[in-house]
Amino acid sequence: MKLFANNIGLKINGMEILNNISFQIYNNSFTCIIGPNGVGKSSILKIITKQITNYSGSITDFNISQIAYLPQNLPTPPFLNVREVASLGLYGSKLSHKEKNNSTLDLLDECGITSIKDRLFTDISSGEKQRTWLAFALAQSKEIIIMDEPFAEIDLLGREKFFSLLKSIAQRKMLILVTHDIEMAIRYSNRIISLKQGQKHFDGASADFKKIWVQSSINSQ
Repeated sequence: MKLFANNIGLKINGMEILNNISFQIYNNSFTCIIGPNGVGKSSILKIITKQITNYSGSITDFNISQIAYLPQNLPTPPFLNVREVASLGLYGSKLSHKEKNNSTLDLLDECGITSIKDRLFTDISSGEKQRTWLAFALAQSKEIIIMDEPFAEIDLLGREKFFSLLKSIAQRKMLILVTHDIEMAIRYSNRIISLKQGQKHFDGASADFKKIWVQSSINSQ
């Protein structure tokens, strides 16, 4: 599976959001899209997931059923525990009740939250909530997982553990993540797409971006 974007442009209310953006993303990879606020990172995700259609250029026309999308600021489900939230990803599945339960428990284990499976979702930490939502996404068995800035309220140790988990999941999925955490993106992702003022600033291996980022940091001192 491949995702090709060619010369993507987007204007909203006359304001240019994206200008001539092209990139390629492949299966079994972890791609981070980075850049300051307002440069079009989330807009790219919305174009991929067909929430925005009035753009110019072209992009691979995936069936939305192939994509699990976790946007920013997901609402907190009331009255449900962690296991129940994760199991919502199996809605419509033809699995038996026992198979659904076993599948959910396996995903909670993979995401490191088995010990809190019976706690109310409203009572767990931000990091635990993101792991629960990730289990929910994995339960859908989609080929592509897209996440928009999931780390806003997660501490450094929690972010590092979460990035490590995402890296392992990306070995069997196409994983696309919008993040402001450049250090973690460099350390754990395969590829970085950096945006600046609505244009592509960098597109390549994370190790190559690290060289540029380190040199830029040195020059700014």
